Amino acid sequence: MSEVDWFHIGDEEFRQALVNASFEELRDESQAVIDRLAGSEFGLDQLAVVVRRVRAMLDECDRRIGAVEHEIAELDSAGTDR
Repeated sequence: MSEVDWFHIGDEEFRQALVNASFEELRDESQAVIDRLAGSEFGLDQLAVVVRRVRAMLDECDRRIGAVEHEIAELDSAGTDR
């Protein structure tokens, strides 16, 4: 699990950690938070921050997947031009 305390850091620290985290870290941390939410570990006052940050983690995962899919499509396209 990541050493980042995703929900108790400032917004700028969060953005930097998001950029530096691996895809696997983001995926695993998002799932861990979903599990923690099911156990009501977070209070209502923390819920808005938690939801926004998990959404940002998942959006970053989607962005990275899209970039890889785009690269694959370009390689496939370059291969058919030969």
